Parts: sequence; C-alpha cells; structure tokens
Amino acid sequence: MFCIVVGLLIWLGGLPGKIAKQHHHPQAAAIEVCGWLGILLGGIGWPIAMVWAFTNPASVIAQSSQAGSQAEGGAEQVNYLEQRVSKLESELAEATKQGGDNA
Repeated sequence: MFCIVVGLLIWLGGLPGKIAKQHHHPQAAAIEVCGWLGILLGGIGWPIAMVWAFTNPASVIAQSSQAGSQAEGGAEQVNYLEQRVSKLESELAEATKQGGDNA
C-alpha cells in the first residue's frame, strides 16, 4: 500500500510539468517545480500548478492579438490598394479614349 501511495504522489507531482511540456508552455520548468513543491508541501501549490499548466501566457495572447491587428491593417491596406488600382484603371481608360479620339 505504501508503494502505491508513493507512486501516486510521484505521478501527481510530475503531472503539471508534463502537461505544460505537451502544450509547449514557455514556463514549463517553473510549472514542474511548482507541481513538485506543491506535492512536497502537502498539496497546497499543486492545484495552482495544474491551472497554470493549462493557461496561455500573456505574451502568447499579446502576440496573437498583435497578429490579428496586423491582419486587420493588412485587410485595410488591400482594400485601399484595390480602390486605388480601379481608380487608376478608369483614368487610364479615359486617357486612352481621349487619345484615340484625337487621332
């Protein structure tokens, strides 16, 4: 029975770190330490480590929102360029038409 309890504690202690590594969390090592300390201190910090392992860090969220804003800016730029091209095409058509009328 003692071996089962020790094995369970070892498995539980490493679980947050393992989950963080699977999710490619940038703070996986710190989460692993928190999980082990949580188990050694009577389970106090272990739930924190588990929640932390499943969270997205603020830097990843900021990068994804920055990429989204760049994509929005890119879409606006594409719309502007499409309007500019159509305006230039109409001006070219008018210039070609006037040049053909004069000849």
